[in-house]
Amino acid sequence: MFARIAREHHQKQAADKLTTDHLHKDATTSTTHLTDSLADSLNLRIALAFKTERDIEAESKRLAAAIGTYERQTRAWIAIVGEFNDALKELGDIGSWAGAVERDLRDTCEVVERAAAAGGRG
Repeated sequence: MFARIAREHHQKQAADKLTTDHLHKDATTSTTHLTDSLADSLNLRIALAFKTERDIEAESKRLAAAIGTYERQTRAWIAIVGEFNDALKELGDIGSWAGAVERDLRDTCEVVERAAAAGGRG
């Protein structure tokens, strides 16, 4: 009777050990799959972050080159506008000079006409 109880006990322990080993193996496999999935997900996110960083750096370089081009064009336009402004000032000076010459000529004509009129009377 004790032998039978001992045998049943050993058989139950062996069955429990197999069940425990199987559960341990399943837990280990599940944990491995979980960590692999998490690592893959993390690696994917890291790869995406690096790709985004490279894209941003490339766009930044492209924008820096465009800014350089626009800067050169702006400087050229500023120089052209400055020259145009100087030319307009010269035209204004010529206009003033022409106006002064015209007034002087009118005054001269008026004096000559008065002199001619006075000479004709006297």
